[in-house]
Amino acid sequence: MTVQRKPAELRSAYYILPILIAAVALVAAAPTPVPMPSASPVPAESLPPIAVEMCQAEPESQSNPNLHVGISFRNLRDEEATTVRFDVYVIDSSGKVVNVQIVSIDGHFGSNVFISPKRSPLTEEMLTQPEYPSSPAWNIANHFGSGARTVRCEVDSAEFADHTAWQRTPPE
Repeated sequence: MTVQRKPAELRSAYYILPILIAAVALVAAAPTPVPMPSASPVPAESLPPIAVEMCQAEPESQSNPNLHVGISFRNLRDEEATTVRFDVYVIDSSGKVVNVQIVSIDGHFGSNVFISPKRSPLTEEMLTQPEYPSSPAWNIANHFGSGARTVRCEVDSAEFADHTAWQRTPPE
């Protein structure tokens, strides 16, 4: 059994074939889509190279409103840090900043080494500077009657063994 095609069907195939070839050529010639940039964040140069991991305030005594403030931190750079300065904000119960003090610690803070305040083995009190210069803890002034017992600590600047430095950019 043989199938005979009509001349009209053959003519329509001849017309469709060039259209299909042209469509394929147009799709192939279309510009290649550019991949979207990765969504993974890249650390900015303005981020502090020192990470504050704890900022804790303890009252000096019942009769003295000053605070013992301890800061635990970690150097995020490969280069050893030699000086780190922190801004310590004393905050009252309403959230208002009542005092800001800059504190500094000198030493040899290796890459990714956790640095924390030292405590007395007998009393567990924070050992503060200047008596204990290797302890990142300070006596911070607090005003009588402020009731402030909360602190916030931010890295102000850092200096490194390779003589480079990082300084926080002040808010505009």
